[in-house]
Amino acid sequence: MPDYPGKLLELKGVEYISENYYLHIRLHHRQDFDLLWKVDNSTADNIKSIFKSDSRYRYRISFSKPTKPVENQFLGILTQTFRDESEQFFFMCSEEYMTNLNHIRNCENIGNLNEKVFSNLDLSPLKNPALDEQHTSDDEPVKRNYKIAYYSIAILTLIGLLSWRYFFPMESKASFNEEASAQSAHATEQSDPEIELEIETEEKQPEIIDAEVGEDLAEETQDDENPSDNMDIALPNWELEKLKSYEVPKGMVALTFDDGPSIYSKKIVDILNEYEIGGTFFAIGRNVKKYPDELKYIYDNGYSIGNHTMNHVNLANASQDKLTEEVYTSMELLKEITGTEPVLFRPPYGSYNKKFEKLIEDNQYKIVLWNNDPEDWKVQNADKILQHIKNTKTSGAIILLHETKPVTDALPRIIEYLQGLDLEIVSLK
Repeated sequence: MPDYPGKLLELKGVEYISENYYLHIRLHHRQDFDLLWKVDNSTADNIKSIFKSDSRYRYRISFSKPTKPVENQFLGILTQTFRDESEQFFFMCSEEYMTNLNHIRNCENIGNLNEKVFSNLDLSPLKNPALDEQHTSDDEPVKRNYKIAYYSIAILTLIGLLSWRYFFPMESKASFNEEASAQSAHATEQSDPEIELEIETEEKQPEIIDAEVGEDLAEETQDDENPSDNMDIALPNWELEKLKSYEVPKGMVALTFDDGPSIYSKKIVDILNEYEIGGTFFAIGRNVKKYPDELKYIYDNGYSIGNHTMNHVNLANASQDKLTEEVYTSMELLKEITGTEPVLFRPPYGSYNKKFEKLIEDNQYKIVLWNNDPEDWKVQNADKILQHIKNTKTSGAIILLHETKPVTDALPRIIEYLQGLDLEIVSLK
């Protein structure tokens, strides 16, 4: 059965047009409509990290909400189907996305959709003449949407006709089994070329990647033969109790740093030390190989270290063997250098599947996500990073940052702002 009677929402692709992201969707409801749905950058990135542009797969956006909603978070659901098999994926999305999704769900006439958010795409071959007679005054918004679509197509044709035709080909209506239609969604791993592109945008940062949520715990025990004694360094901290965490208690805030270690690790640690506050670092295994001394410096100064996989892969589409390899290979590297086994884990892009969650639970690790993302990897500007934090809720927040120069430059001002709010800045344990 469909997850909402009479309506199915098929995802055809994600497109970047005129500095905005759009979802190409096909709404199956009485008749078929192809639409461009304007979405925020963060939601689009999370969907792109799941979506596979492979003709074997079909994707459906679910109107349903997760059975166990996460407090202060919005989660979307994508279902990937192939023949009789289907798999459900969750992704973090904005409140605006959920609002517009509910609008689609409850709207009985496509002409009532917000023209600033939704644009029709060449609907004439899909129209049902029998329904046209039912529309009177409601037809005008649809006609206006036609004009918007035609003007958009004309402009985009001048910019790149081939890419436009590639993204929006007319296709026959997809057939989905009833089980698949109950859980719409999907997610795809970002390719290495995309990762390399982001590396180039970072000033001399060799391994910064578009990562999304994560964290790890550096155990406080250590061999007596090791000259450093991480256990004796008293920093503000908070021990996470749940398998999956997005936040800390009110009155606290956690600064987390992804994709290291890096050339910025020691500088970030020195700043945290200067202000005598906590911090949590999520390390990528391949970067640990490049910067083992930096990782040791983080640990020796008493800061928490978490696992962020070996190669920063999207775990939502990983096989069981790949999951095991990415988790345990990086875990062994971290254990070799610090002498302790981290219990905190942050999945790249905040994306994972049920197999991964079971693996984490079976090993008594903890998944660390976030509820505040300044998108520092994208803006690459210290002032904008700080401004985002000032404009968002910070009490109880786990803030996602990356080891980059803009973050390092903004960090003292971020700390002073948070301390000015009387927030305790903690390490995660």
